[in-house]
Amino acid sequence: MEGGGGGSGGGGDRNIGGGPRTFTGCYTINFETVLLSPRLEAIAALKIGDVLVLKLDSQQDTPIVVATRKNGEEVGTIGSPHLLQLIGCMQEGHKYTAAVVSIEGGACRVIVDHAGK
Repeated sequence: MEGGGGGSGGGGDRNIGGGPRTFTGCYTINFETVLLSPRLEAIAALKIGDVLVLKLDSQQDTPIVVATRKNGEEVGTIGSPHLLQLIGCMQEGHKYTAAVVSIEGGACRVIVDHAGK
């Protein structure tokens, strides 16, 4: 075999044959981040270990991922280098949660993880 294959970039997205874009790493998305645009009154009600539900929304026609409490109260938004992949996977029907790992003042750090499809 010639050329020795250069390995893959690691679970990104692919678009084969010009059809709809499919994201291959949807089941393995797992990263830690700080919530952006935190709602301080909602953060104050959280405790470490709480699990937030992630929902797709849009802001000025741009998709965003909003973290909400189980009662629907918005807590903040997700920002990460993985955001485009996360949005693509959510558009394909994958569900994600964000577990609270630390709260310092208005800063809330969460771990995003796959929660099913």
